[in-house]
Amino acid sequence: MTVEVDLTQQIISINDTRTEIVVQAPGPAGAQGPTGPAGATGPAGTAGPAGSAATIAVGSVAQGTAFAITNSGSSSAAVFDFTLVKGDTGDTGPAGATGAAGSAATIAVGSVTSGTAAAVTNTGSSSAAVFDFTLVPGATGPAGATGAAGSAATITVGAVTQGTAVAVTNSGSSSAAIFDFVLAKGDKGDQGDPGATGATGATGATGATGAAGSAATIAVGSVTQGTAVAVTNSGSSSAAVFDFVLVKGDTGDTGPAGATGATGATGAAGSAATIAVGTVTSGTAPAVTNSGSSSAAVFDFVLVPGATGATGATGATGATGAAATIAVGTVITGTAGSNATVTNVGSSGAAIFDFSIPQGVAGSTGATGATGATGPAGTGVPVGGTAGQVLSKINATDYNTQWIDFTAGTAATGGVFGVTTLTDSVASTSTTTAAVPNSVKTSYDFAATKAKVSVGTAAPVTPSTGDVWVDTAGTATAINAVPLAALTGTGAMIYGAGAGTAATLAIGTAAQQLVVSGGVPAWATSPDIAKATLTTTGDIIYASGSATPARLGIGTASQVLSVSGGVPAWTTPAAGGGMTLIATATPSAATSLAFTSIPTTYKHLQLVWFDVFQSVTSPWWGIRFNNDSTSGRYFARQRAATTSDSTATMIGTSNQNAPIGATTTSGTVYNSQSKGTLDIFLYTENQNKFFRMVSINDPSDAVAEWTGVYLGTAAVTSLDFVRSSTQTITGKFYLYGVS
Repeated sequence: MTVEVDLTQQIISINDTRTEIVVQAPGPAGAQGPTGPAGATGPAGTAGPAGSAATIAVGSVAQGTAFAITNSGSSSAAVFDFTLVKGDTGDTGPAGATGAAGSAATIAVGSVTSGTAAAVTNTGSSSAAVFDFTLVPGATGPAGATGAAGSAATITVGAVTQGTAVAVTNSGSSSAAIFDFVLAKGDKGDQGDPGATGATGATGATGATGAAGSAATIAVGSVTQGTAVAVTNSGSSSAAVFDFVLVKGDTGDTGPAGATGATGATGAAGSAATIAVGTVTSGTAPAVTNSGSSSAAVFDFVLVPGATGATGATGATGATGAAATIAVGTVITGTAGSNATVTNVGSSGAAIFDFSIPQGVAGSTGATGATGATGPAGTGVPVGGTAGQVLSKINATDYNTQWIDFTAGTAATGGVFGVTTLTDSVASTSTTTAAVPNSVKTSYDFAATKAKVSVGTAAPVTPSTGDVWVDTAGTATAINAVPLAALTGTGAMIYGAGAGTAATLAIGTAAQQLVVSGGVPAWATSPDIAKATLTTTGDIIYASGSATPARLGIGTASQVLSVSGGVPAWTTPAAGGGMTLIATATPSAATSLAFTSIPTTYKHLQLVWFDVFQSVTSPWWGIRFNNDSTSGRYFARQRAATTSDSTATMIGTSNQNAPIGATTTSGTVYNSQSKGTLDIFLYTENQNKFFRMVSINDPSDAVAEWTGVYLGTAAVTSLDFVRSSTQTITGKFYLYGVS
């Protein structure tokens, strides 16, 4: 690049083809003349000799928003720094000539993986692309048609020997295999599941009647009172004599039921002794007397309220003979002062005694305790002081008080202060200030609307109700007030019977309540139900008639509240509505399966099976009622379809509609095992049997839901499974009776 500068013309030219700068300057200057006197400017001198050439160099070149050139050098060695402004975009130039043909790009397939979102990535270059694909698997297509049946391979079991290591070798060929087994002896296996219940055997002949045994006897011996309860047998095991020691005490909490004693061995048949409860009375000393006989005892009880005794130890097994039994039923606490009762809710040979023991009478009030020591003086009341002194505040501090002598003052207007004598005055509402402390107004108005106190020899002329008149003798009389004589008894009350009219009301009776009757107060019997109506924990109050409360005692465990005769009652619900497991079957590689001797005591039957698989995939199992294989006895129709069986010899004719259809051959593939239910309704009725079946087999088959009828009127007492080939079955089966 060349820059030419004409200093005389102040022109700078730039040539892009050269790199040096040439400066054209004037010739050398002439010699300096002598300085003349000041005068007019002389003509220009001739040019001096040529000086040395100045240099110019290009410094920085930058882009900015305004053009600028600065000299960062000197006047003789200039360095020009340029600031240039970017120009507008030029017009598009003409299209260039077509280039020579390039080499062809290549595309190759790299990795192909499966994922949840489709993707394609180039792991090569733009001219040699390698595409890696991520593909999303499509839905599983429909199953292909079944291929033609191939020739069946044969398998035969060869030698079976016992060794230390398990081994299986094929001594035949791939199409005619002969498996030789070497089996190691394993550990002892777990006990197998119980087999199906066998058929009920015929009833055996009745045995000969045993010889009559001698009857056991029970008698009451001595009954005494002591500090610890005890019952001892002073007789023998066949002629018992019970001696009782009873303890009198406060009524204890109801003790828990004692553990049931072990059942004694049943003796040979003999005449049983009987026990009955006679009279039951309450007394101060316990007593039990037998007013019957040793073989027909009648116990008369005298009971003392006391703590419940501990449960006695189980008695020894009685000798031959039907021993009478005694058990304690319920024990409740009665009200204080009521009679003790014992009720036999069992039988004479198996007595169950229910006890009601009254609560003890409350003890008398204890003596008054000794007077306590005098407490310290109260806060703010100083000790000391003398008669006539009054308590006075010292300052505004709380409780800061002192005892001072009382000083009488002067009565203020409308007030009474320090008055010892009342003087008559005509004015009843005088407000004149008393001249001396012993003078006061005759009548003093407490307030404009309040009663007045009148003083004088006669009552006020126009008194108001409630005014008080004090005569000269000092007797106070209430004017228009109710006299105390109107209160005729303890507890009497005064009430307003009208404007300016007072009346009294005598005290009512125990348990009555104060109510309003006819606009005035009155005593009336409480409408509430007395708490004494409830005597036992769990009692319920109900209405046995209009405004007539009644008590219903708590029922027993498992009872329900129902209605009997129009009133509530505890009743034992009737049995029914539940399911009872009749039989269980857990076949393992079994060739047959049946439920026989089904009882006829239920309304319906339900058969449930699951975890069922076969030794071969495609066969199936049907079900027959009472092993009936008559053609046309079973009619069934599939839900939401026209498929039906009308001439079948069992329920199920293929693996699509049988109770147990195609399954896996493994016990670990749960979703390919068979599971289902078969309901048989009113299976004992003398009519055709309606049934419903739901089963799920191999996932490739739809859920089978069938309803149908078995044309047989006899009760169904057996269910027999029938296989379609020689396959075995493994699984779990449960037969229920529905009440």
